[in-house]
Amino acid sequence: MEAVTIINVNRKLNAATSKYLGVHLDKSKWVARLTVNGKRIEVGRYDSEEEAGRAFNNASLFHHGAFAKLNVLQSTQKKECRS
Repeated sequence: MEAVTIINVNRKLNAATSKYLGVHLDKSKWVARLTVNGKRIEVGRYDSEEEAGRAFNNASLFHHGAFAKLNVLQSTQKKECRS
């Protein structure tokens, strides 16, 4: 019984394909999806994981307002430091 539990835990860990909430990889596209009133809504399909994360954030803010759970996105642009 214990071996089955370990296998199931490993499956759950491997199922997460994105570092962003509400984003997963489907074939060659990143899919953004959220739940509103118990129904799953597909926001869209994107070429990059970050684009899908940003789309999830926008949709979450629209549907959940102040109660939205948001992703912390890594900026792709480097900031210049001036002295």
